[in-house]
Amino acid sequence: MTRSGEVFRLQQVYFLADGEAHVLSLTTTVDNFARLEPVFDGIVGSYKVNP
Repeated sequence: MTRSGEVFRLQQVYFLADGEAHVLSLTTTVDNFARLEPVFDGIVGSYKVNP
């Protein structure tokens, strides 16, 4: 994915429950992805579809 010549990286995780889709997305520059991916993984790991 690019914007104004800058390259971005996207990662999405989908959770399906009770006819609903919950989509969590991380979009950032390629340079920042490695730094932010552990944060995103933590959010995904603690996300509750039906609290």
